[in-house]
Amino acid sequence: MSLHQFMTEHRTEILEVCRKKLRDDVTSDGKLDHDVALFFEEIVQALEHHHGLNGAAASPPQKSEAAARLGQQPQRAGLEPAKVPLIFGAISSAIGHTGECRGLSIDADEYNVFNQCIDTGVATSIENFWNGERAERERRIGERFGYLAHELRSALGNAALAFKLLRGADLTLSSRTAAVLANNLRRMENLVSRTLGSAQLESQLELELAPVRVATVLRQLQASAIPDRAIWITLELDESLHVNADEMLLTSAISNLLQNALEFSRTGACVTLSCWAGETGVVVEVEDECGGLPPGEPNELLFPHVRGAEQPTKPGLGLAITQRAVEAMGGSVHVENHPGHGCSIQLKFPLARPSRRSAPPPTPLG
Repeated sequence: MSLHQFMTEHRTEILEVCRKKLRDDVTSDGKLDHDVALFFEEIVQALEHHHGLNGAAASPPQKSEAAARLGQQPQRAGLEPAKVPLIFGAISSAIGHTGECRGLSIDADEYNVFNQCIDTGVATSIENFWNGERAERERRIGERFGYLAHELRSALGNAALAFKLLRGADLTLSSRTAAVLANNLRRMENLVSRTLGSAQLESQLELELAPVRVATVLRQLQASAIPDRAIWITLELDESLHVNADEMLLTSAISNLLQNALEFSRTGACVTLSCWAGETGVVVEVEDECGGLPPGEPNELLFPHVRGAEQPTKPGLGLAITQRAVEAMGGSVHVENHPGHGCSIQLKFPLARPSRRSAPPPTPLG
């Protein structure tokens, strides 16, 4: 019996073995089954074409629509690229296993056509996987920098207007207009700092970590923040705590959390920045009064496109960046929901010893 006849007669049995292999080696959600069946049919058609040419070697298709979709599915599901060849390994293994049980013997020409189909499938699917990965990466970068450009333009417009009023009306530096100018300059500085942190992660360069006093970072963020709607920021600090971090990246990570807390807290709310020694190291917490999160897993807040309980939000790109930054510095991120009140996001790091160059804690006034 030819391989073409065998695959046609035992199609159901072979595909069932293949589905089990996919569940064991690739993914258990069954979303690949339809396209695997289509690719199976493409192999059958290639073998038919081979026999239609009286045994002469025929070139199998150089592209495969089913294989292209089999490259897209793992990319959409967030699977590793190494999983893609396993899909075609499952098809080959299923045919080999069923053929062994049925005493199948494959001639060299058919085996060559079959192998070329598998090679084409692997190449097409991996190409599509990386094309999808590149398109998604470009979309994320475009979205992120589009948001940055919008925010910088807004801050720059406010600063320019305030400066024009200061110069035209001969106002003093202690006036409200001067405060608007100062706030928007700090806002632009904050945006640039957060963007540099994101770019540092994208570069994938090895981070140079050193002891950083957490209280100093939180105090600087409080001073440079621009709360509105009568929102205020309080500090609860342990001045002795240090973590091994890249200071710019740590500042950017916590700044993302603080800006998110200020944006989604109710009018007149209190946002708290705190740090303390936990059981396993240092805990840095940003707590807001957003009214609580919608039903679901709290840590989903760390993924883009999550909406708050009381008001719709834009994509939470900053939170996803924070998670990447913290994990790159050896820490972890945890979200706690407080229904009816707000939520808190905790960054947990191993405790570090201060270096000799670490700045001393500020001397209390009075």
